[in-house]
Amino acid sequence: MHLRTSVFALQTPLVAAAAEGFFADEGLEVSFESTTSSRAQMQQLTSGDVDVAQTAADNVIGLAAAGRGGARIVHVADLGIDQMVVARAGLGSWADVRGGRVAVDAADSGYAYVLYSLLEDQGISRAEYQLLPVGGPAPRFQQLCSGTADVGLLNPHLASRALAEGLSVIARAADSFPGYPNLVVATSAAAAVDRRAELAAYCRAVDRAVAWAHDPAHADRATELLMEARACGAEEARALYESERSLRSTPRPSAEDVRTGLELVAELRERMGGGRVPLSGYFAPVVGAA
Repeated sequence: MHLRTSVFALQTPLVAAAAEGFFADEGLEVSFESTTSSRAQMQQLTSGDVDVAQTAADNVIGLAAAGRGGARIVHVADLGIDQMVVARAGLGSWADVRGGRVAVDAADSGYAYVLYSLLEDQGISRAEYQLLPVGGPAPRFQQLCSGTADVGLLNPHLASRALAEGLSVIARAADSFPGYPNLVVATSAAAAVDRRAELAAYCRAVDRAVAWAHDPAHADRATELLMEARACGAEEARALYESERSLRSTPRPSAEDVRTGLELVAELRERMGGGRVPLSGYFAPVVGAA
């Protein structure tokens, strides 16, 4: 069975699930396809161009809130949002962001509401900065490096590269949102019903991979895998592995923790004016009791 998976970036568990044979043990052949933005990814998913998306929970919730409930979250493999608040060169604190330009994937999806909340916690309202909806992590990285944007969220891999370019990390989103779903598996609403067995096999493999990746005994092997998958050196790969591991508050969370985490995302969207939908409108678990 072949499953095409859309990703923004390959996290250690997905790399390990393929390289260590966890997918193969479930009778699966899995390929990974890069995406450029949350909207492009959701379009890929709902149109059937890919079978699975490793995505932000709010991307799926946002579709449902807009009345386009063509996608479902089928599994959450860990908690602890892997996003860093990165500021362009010359900016070193939250205070510098007031009156500046904030890079997001889209104004109403992805991790945008997380960033709005973090800014609000620092006393910076949405009227006090300009939004730059530029797409996924790579475009945000480029906007920050060029100085076009003043602040934005980046994953650990790009945050590490940003530091090398003279940018600064001013906060870790995980410190404010430790229970936020991280490795989220989503599919189309139709596939959540019609391909349930295949998806359950996929999620079991991902669960094994999360446990494997979180075990420090596998740090050296994980570093090797990331070097190959990310085409980077040993030092960068090891730092990425350690960063992912430190941000992961709960590997393989309970059904109750998953529900609580998803409700956190939905409540944040509602608080920030993005609408609200019930859990049943976007969550259709395929493994475990939830």
